[in-house]
Amino acid sequence: MTRPLRAASLATALSLSLLGACGPQVDLPFDAGDLSRASDGAGEGLDPAVVNMLEARLEAVRSEPDSAAAMRSLGLACETSGSWDLAIQALEAALVLDPKDQGARLHLAICLHEAGRYDEELAALQEVTDREPSNLAALYRFGVANLDRGRFDEALISFQTLAALKPDLHQGHLGVGQVLLEQEKPEQALTHLDTARGRAGGDPFVEFAMGQCLADLGREQEAAAFLTRGADAKRTHIADPLNAELSRYVVGRSGLLQRALRLHRGGDLSGARRILADLAEEYPDDTTILGNLGSAQRELGLSDEAEVSLSRAVELEPDLYAAWFNLASTHLDVVLRERKETGRVAGERLTKALEAANEAVRHGGHLADMHEVRAKVHTLMNEGERALVDYQRAIDLGTDHQETYLAVARLQVLQGNREGAFVTLDEGASRHPDWVEVRIQSLPILVDRRDAIGARRVLGEVRSLVPDDPRLGAIQDLLESNGL
Repeated sequence: MTRPLRAASLATALSLSLLGACGPQVDLPFDAGDLSRASDGAGEGLDPAVVNMLEARLEAVRSEPDSAAAMRSLGLACETSGSWDLAIQALEAALVLDPKDQGARLHLAICLHEAGRYDEELAALQEVTDREPSNLAALYRFGVANLDRGRFDEALISFQTLAALKPDLHQGHLGVGQVLLEQEKPEQALTHLDTARGRAGGDPFVEFAMGQCLADLGREQEAAAFLTRGADAKRTHIADPLNAELSRYVVGRSGLLQRALRLHRGGDLSGARRILADLAEEYPDDTTILGNLGSAQRELGLSDEAEVSLSRAVELEPDLYAAWFNLASTHLDVVLRERKETGRVAGERLTKALEAANEAVRHGGHLADMHEVRAKVHTLMNEGERALVDYQRAIDLGTDHQETYLAVARLQVLQGNREGAFVTLDEGASRHPDWVEVRIQSLPILVDRRDAIGARRVLGEVRSLVPDDPRLGAIQDLLESNGL
């Protein structure tokens, strides 16, 4: 493993000279020899494709030694490779050539953060926000940087400004909520975090922050589900105008893989599949690539392609439970599609689904998803008892899928255990204050119990969650017709 380069000071890394009307010019901040010794963000030597790309950017700087844009592009290219020290040197050089380039200064701050130079990061972000008070990306990063350093008043100003400038973005509301949590004001924080959740589209980091807030309020049972959903979540930053240029410099296995994963998480499955398919041709035995390719293919409905990719992945790495899960899910997709088209269930496919689901549980039994996929197979096989065992195990492991609670309740009703079904539904409602269906499905049981207070309470919760749900009228009629 090569050691990362130590960033030289601006005085030694750059040789500044005046070239008449051409303005300032700087020497190359580093050369091709430095690239051969550089490392990526994981401390590994640079991929040869990355080195070639960076050498091309160096050549562009040699061709235009007084071009701030060429130097900035070199810095951005280094940033995409995780070569933070090289990126810092190039971006500092770009700012010597064009001190007004706040986009370059913002990315300098990002690289300074990654390099652990937090005081310099704060100074760079301070300058960007002073010069561009409505720079949303910089405001958020400045708020986060201050939050991380315990400068809560400064952080609050940035987050409040962001929320006022762009109220539809979740980041400003999230930041305000996090500051209030640090200031031991969880009741106030809850309002802002709830607003952030409404705008974040299920962002796991926001879910985790909500869990922290609920825990601080003593609502541990509700907090558990949010904390589970946000486990290992990373903060989502606001894109800035240079992000599009950054994507042009993503090359090599690790860079392209990360690009594909970002596209996948962002919902661009076709874009992710294209990148992963190209990578699979170059790295045919890479199980990470094959597993992610199979996942994208499955979500795009390309079941045959997904089966090939995932089968190869588990052949190479038999304990890859995520691939087993996706393989079982792929077989289930085919079964459900054929049942819809023909009215029949393909027994051979179900057998394959069960085999894959068994392997998913065998290697990943600590995860709720693995039990849930096997429970679905057992349900299609009319093996209710076995399905119930797996679904219940998923609940014990902290599933965040409402459908699992509903499935358990349905199976319990089929067994004649309506009280058990109510307990399951009530548990789901208690743990997840935003779930509607578990509440609606519990209402007939409350009506049978003649529990007017409980039924009215649940109806009120449903009405507050989905005030326009067309079922509300029928539910109201059900209660009134039963004298509740």
